[in-house]
Amino acid sequence: MCTTLECLTPLPYSMMVDMTEIEAEPELTEYERLLRRAKTEDLSEVSGIGCLYQCGVDIYGRPVIIFVGKWFKFKEINLDKALLYLICLLDPLVKSDYIIIYFHTLTSAANHPSFTWLRDVYNILPYKYKKNLKAFYIVHPTFWTKMVSWWFTTFMAPAIKEKVFNLEGVEYLYNVIVPNQLEIPAYITEYDMSVNQRSEIFPTGSGRIEHGPDVVGRKAPDHWEIPAVQHRYPEHVPATPNQHNQLYYEELRHETIFISHRLLIVAYVRGESVSGSSV
Repeated sequence: MCTTLECLTPLPYSMMVDMTEIEAEPELTEYERLLRRAKTEDLSEVSGIGCLYQCGVDIYGRPVIIFVGKWFKFKEINLDKALLYLICLLDPLVKSDYIIIYFHTLTSAANHPSFTWLRDVYNILPYKYKKNLKAFYIVHPTFWTKMVSWWFTTFMAPAIKEKVFNLEGVEYLYNVIVPNQLEIPAYITEYDMSVNQRSEIFPTGSGRIEHGPDVVGRKAPDHWEIPAVQHRYPEHVPATPNQHNQLYYEELRHETIFISHRLLIVAYVRGESVSGSSV
């Protein structure tokens, strides 16, 4: 024990430390910890895949994020690093308005992420991601994407339900994005041209879209109201009994397909095996 005079002499006031200013570092959230990791780890194995990137801005100057579903191999990719790369790429962009375009073109069951993983990622991302997301476009949707997006936005993410839109064709993106601002893989445009059918836009929920395309591709007026359900059938009532029967069975067939695919989604959410041909 030190008993010298120097040890017993109090320190000058200027050298004393104000303990009230020394505070423990606040505990980081899971997102903040992941963001720190994302800034230091090597994520080239994910970025090199090219399934997620930013390309240009839309007509409102908002960053456009592209996700290419076919290049996302859910069971082969390192999901931990995939999440880190997503955070690293999006964190500086989501501080203001932004949009996401997901291309489901020519995907298979191998490209479908599990419902659990989607839920976990959504819960990790902070509020600014949901608040500043202005539109989530799904291009070339299938029953799988329509039902999963309906289920997810209804029960897990109602805050973004009216921001999700299904687009049958790439051309409808040109109402909100100048073509030279959109960089997509060649196979997507080739597929889009080969389909060569009239595209329709189906929102997952009722809502409004600014300068959005209507069902025949014309530019709609500002704040155009999008109906929650698109009518497949003629507005007039058929005149003959045969036409009545044909319309009835057509409606019944569509309803049967809708119910069967909803059951598939329920099985998918439960973690049961669902074949790619079924969705």
